[in-house]
Formats: sequence, C-alpha cells, structure tokens
Amino acid sequence: MIDAADAVAEGRAPPTEPAAVTEPLRAELVRDDVTAALLDALADAAAAVGGELPHDPVPEPPYLAVTSRGPVLRATLDAGRLVVVVRAFRVARSPVRYVRAGDRPGEVLRVEFHTDGDRGVAGPEEGER
Repeated sequence: MIDAADAVAEGRAPPTEPAAVTEPLRAELVRDDVTAALLDALADAAAAVGGELPHDPVPEPPYLAVTSRGPVLRATLDAGRLVVVVRAFRVARSPVRYVRAGDRPGEVLRVEFHTDGDRGVAGPEEGER
C-alpha cells in the first residue's frame, strides 16, 4: 500500500484535485494486486470482531472504495457495520496539496465498528498527526 501511495506522489506535481489521487491510486492498487490483500484484511477484521462476511467481497463498493485519502473497506455484519480506512494521504494546507499521511500502520489505519447508535474506533482521529 505504501508503495502504491509513493508511486502516486512520485515524479509529479503535488495533486490538488481528488481525482488526481483516486484514479492513479486505484490503478496502482490493481496493478500491484493490493486489492486482494485489502479484501483479505477486511475478512480478518470481521473475524476479529466476532463476525464473518456474508458474501465474498469484491474490489468495488460497497466493500472497497478508493477515496482521495486512501482505500476504505466496509462490511455489514450481523452485529453492525465494520469500516476500515487506510489514510494514505492527507491534505497539507500551505500550499494546499495531497501528501503521504505516514509510513507506519498506526499513522494511517483507522478501524470503526458501528452498532445501533454506538461507534467504537481504533486508530488516529481525523485531526491528529
């Protein structure tokens, strides 16, 4: 995943539009076959919260969406909704541009589990770093 983010940022002017990040990032993830590993991680995360995926996930929404911040994995389980966000990019403010969010899992990985009005979160909060 970090290699894919590096490939998007490398050798070009810093992107300022979301599509300048999402399209090349999706292409890199597919080219490097990272999408399969992401979907395996979603299944593992579901098992870690005591659930299992109701269907074999596919590398498309709703299971996998590539956003301007990075891949987002989602699964609806019997007990609630699992959301795993890999925040590969963040927005720098001066000048405004997308930059790599971090190198370590703790800097880029956020896991949420939503149940009937309750939300459990593990990972950095939106404004942290």
